[in-house]
Amino acid sequence: MDKLDPLMLTDVDSDVKGDAFEYFLKASTSTKNDLGEYFTPRHIIKTMVRLVNPQIGEKIYDPFCGTGGFLIESFRYIHNNMARTEANMKTLRESTVYGNEITNTARITKMNMILAGDGHSNIQMLDSLANPIDGTETYTDGNGTLHHKGFDIVLANMPYSQKTKHGNLYDLPSTNGDSICVQHCIKAINSAAENGRMALVVPEGFLFRKDLAKTREYLLDHCQLQSIISLPQGVFLPYTGVKTDIIYATKVNKKLKASEKKKSFWYFDVKSDGYTLDNHRRKLETPSDLAKYEEYRKLDKEQTDDMLNVGFEVIPLDKVRQNAHILVGSRYRSYVENSTSYPMVNLGDEQFFSVCSGGTPNSTNPEYWNGDINWITLADLPTSDFISEIVSTERTITEAGLNTSNARLLPANTVVVSSRATIGRIGIARTKLATNQGFKNIIIKDTSKVLPEYLAYILTTKRDEMIRMASGATFKEISKENFCKIQVPVPPLEIQKKLVAEIEGYRQIISGAQAIASSYLPKIVLRTEGYKTIDEIAMIKPSKDEVKELPGDTVVSFVPMADINTFDAAFTPKENRKLSEVLSGFTYFKDNDILLAKITPCFENGKAAIARNLTNGIGFGSTEYIVIRANTSLVYPEWIFYHINTPEFIDGGKSFMTGTAGQQRIDINYVKQYRIPVPSLEEQKKILDQIRYEQSLIEPSKQLIKVFTQKIETRIKEVWGE
Repeated sequence: MDKLDPLMLTDVDSDVKGDAFEYFLKASTSTKNDLGEYFTPRHIIKTMVRLVNPQIGEKIYDPFCGTGGFLIESFRYIHNNMARTEANMKTLRESTVYGNEITNTARITKMNMILAGDGHSNIQMLDSLANPIDGTETYTDGNGTLHHKGFDIVLANMPYSQKTKHGNLYDLPSTNGDSICVQHCIKAINSAAENGRMALVVPEGFLFRKDLAKTREYLLDHCQLQSIISLPQGVFLPYTGVKTDIIYATKVNKKLKASEKKKSFWYFDVKSDGYTLDNHRRKLETPSDLAKYEEYRKLDKEQTDDMLNVGFEVIPLDKVRQNAHILVGSRYRSYVENSTSYPMVNLGDEQFFSVCSGGTPNSTNPEYWNGDINWITLADLPTSDFISEIVSTERTITEAGLNTSNARLLPANTVVVSSRATIGRIGIARTKLATNQGFKNIIIKDTSKVLPEYLAYILTTKRDEMIRMASGATFKEISKENFCKIQVPVPPLEIQKKLVAEIEGYRQIISGAQAIASSYLPKIVLRTEGYKTIDEIAMIKPSKDEVKELPGDTVVSFVPMADINTFDAAFTPKENRKLSEVLSGFTYFKDNDILLAKITPCFENGKAAIARNLTNGIGFGSTEYIVIRANTSLVYPEWIFYHINTPEFIDGGKSFMTGTAGQQRIDINYVKQYRIPVPSLEEQKKILDQIRYEQSLIEPSKQLIKVFTQKIETRIKEVWGE
């Protein structure tokens, strides 16, 4: 094996073996790999390995090792920095690097390790999440010596946004793969190790998503968080455009004394990793920001001033714990320093803008409503729109309603910004209108200085800042005083026009793709006489008795109406709650149940879904759902879903809606008695498979939307000097 040492193919920046496998993977599938498999750039791997500084005698573990990048680099790092004794070489080769890989890639990892100088014997084809390692446990070897389970170091780029059925094996049970991956890595550290370390690549969503708050709390309780390195979006192209971060922690899985608990961590925002942020990933001549982190990777307090000067930030952990354990550095900045060369103007600068709010007329006086004045509520600014162009509104008010309330008639081209509850939705009024009190409205005094379109686009980058500035017990709201403090760059008008024209071009492409994606509706053509009512093939409104005996602290998914898409069966459960919190007052369902919105306008808009990947298989949500549970001996859930998502079903149901204006609901008996064809399960499957194929053809349009949305965001950031 010594004859292989001179090869040391890991010395080259491009992992030749990994590249070969990547080519194979791309050639063998035209879609994203089911396991979320992609490859960590070599320079990122090297940074992380140098960060944890592995030493001979330590055990390094990668539970999602892929082609073995982290393990190879760790092996090489130790090999180059240790005394080359026979004993050390034996330790390095036989008991230093350990890795699991769920796919056949494990075979490639073994070969890569052989080419690196051996060390392949501890590579397993294994589902790590199904095999947790508890570093607090001990075992006795054949010689009677007591050992702790676990490893000294974990290095990993975990699979993102996957679901797992093994979450019940962990301290915080969940089907969310991001949560379970992080827990697995923490628990795998030997709790008896003097300084168990972990460097882990995570999707940026892990740092702020509400449903992962408990996992972030768990992370902070089980280690010393030293730093978070925010990587630029595009680091993992062409495999994924997901924004990622590196979490670096020490004293992992160790009971910390009060004196050992940290009060802050370092946050470092990498603007450039030294390569182009596109599918080509070409090396740049300019230096990488990672070099700055490398220089200060010891994170010494004595270097604080120097570190702050090069872009490091100190994030107080007490503020993190008060803020849902969110770990994004920007959330805690008291101000944002931009490198834009353009003059900065406050929204409260009366030379440029006039900011006002709105109001609501007395809802009990019919003389104030259904008039000629458009009146905006949050419903007029859908979440799907980047910028809403408002030419009409769902509700209108009369002149009397306007005059007797705090509402104000706003001129066309006013930029409206939602400032209460849901903060930061932005629209441009293309006609005179008024708003309710949930908006801050910006009237541009001189459009020869600021274009309304430009202002609307630039404000999309300030949503996080608006949320941070908001306050309130019942719901968050940004005050006019704080709103007016927000600064925006004001470049020359010609530059504004160029930016607007470019973005408008991108939006046209997006609109075209959206038209394709939204116009497709599955159509089932079937010649059969076998019709049945939904009530005959499904249970309507399953009873909560099915779960009421479960412990109150059982974690379940919570699905508000906003999480359900239109004419799309799929959705991702984002929020968890305890059963005791939702058992009363919310609608119950479980995996594979169909959710149908019964209230206007959600019913007419086709809001329906099939519940899947619920935490512990259980969900609760809006009281405005009708829950349909298919009898799977007769029909697939999708079969019912596609029949209740047709224009025929929706149009037919409109005449069966009851209630006051704006609060009408579909009669449940209409749903029960609605008749659909019920062929054999075999025939249903053939038709459903065809629908899935047709939907796959629509997927490129959806990807186009994502790509050009990112182009818009990038172009706007350039104005800020980013």
